[in-house]
Amino acid sequence: MAKEARHHHYLPQCYLAGFTESGEKTDLLYVFEVESDRSFRTSPRNVGAERDFNRVEIDGTEPDAIEKALALFEGQAANVLKRTTDTNVIHSTDDFVMLLNLVGLLSVRNPQIRNAFNQAREALLRRVGEALVSNQSIWDHHVEKALDAGEQLPASVKYEDVKGRRGSHLNY
Repeated sequence: MAKEARHHHYLPQCYLAGFTESGEKTDLLYVFEVESDRSFRTSPRNVGAERDFNRVEIDGTEPDAIEKALALFEGQAANVLKRTTDTNVIHSTDDFVMLLNLVGLLSVRNPQIRNAFNQAREALLRRVGEALVSNQSIWDHHVEKALDAGEQLPASVKYEDVKGRRGSHLNY
């Protein structure tokens, strides 16, 4: 059984390798940390990664399923990057699409963007929760719809209790 991947890159090593002298991910690149105002040399393995960054916790799904899927994509992207940088030519429409997908992935797959998405999602869920308990008739309407759809709601979930928890860290 393969060992579960825990060191997850949000900047693919195949991309970072392009910043090394040899173009290989085993070589060193220069890193400048803006926040700490320090610079150093290290390998792509040690840059743009967080432990369990892509980990999922869904019943029946391997915790590193996303990391494994991204590894397949990054392997293909590495070939296209190498071919393109070696010749300074994008060789096919498929290569172009692969490069566009890599750029798209780089633009959204980082801790800052993830944090912004999470904050926006949490704010939206908070507003939806507040709307659901804004008055008894709205609550009753949505409870009825949920029951009609076959949802099982615990009898302990009462309008007054949920409304009272609006300001807490209740997950809606």
